[in-house]
Amino acid sequence: MEMKTITQIAEEIGVSRQAVYNKIKKEPLSSTLQSFMSKVDSTLHFDINGEKLIKSAFEKEHLSSITVNDVDSTVKLLITTLQDQVTTLTTQNEDLRQQLSEERTDNREQLQKKDVYIKELTEKITDLTERLAVLFENSQQLQKNQQLLEVQNIIYDDVETENKKGFFKKIFKKSK
Repeated sequence: MEMKTITQIAEEIGVSRQAVYNKIKKEPLSSTLQSFMSKVDSTLHFDINGEKLIKSAFEKEHLSSITVNDVDSTVKLLITTLQDQVTTLTTQNEDLRQQLSEERTDNREQLQKKDVYIKELTEKITDLTERLAVLFENSQQLQKNQQLLEVQNIIYDDVETENKKGFFKKIFKKSK
């Protein structure tokens, strides 16, 4: 396990060796460090847990030295930063609302155009359906007329054939 001296810890923290020595001699840190240190050749060595305790003692001292002015200026800076962010987000929100409104308007216009187009197509389909029905009726009438014409032609041919027979053949016709 790696052990560090007061000098090494002081260099890492950025304070003098004497400041570290004075800090570890004060209670309650002094008694707490007893289980995390050893003396080798009249030099104190601390294990990782002891090193952490010493460093945390200096961090607490650093935090307590922050003044009310420092806190006040930091709070003001944070408030200003947050206000700027709120303003930026509000602007972005308004821009997005405007964009959404424009898109909705465009979509409504497109739907109206499509409705008109569908109405026109429906009218064309209705017209074509009516025309097709008329054509179908005309086709059926033509078929009937054609059948009648064929029947008339048959009758006409029969009459013609009868007319071509002589007068006496009609009178003296043999009955079968």
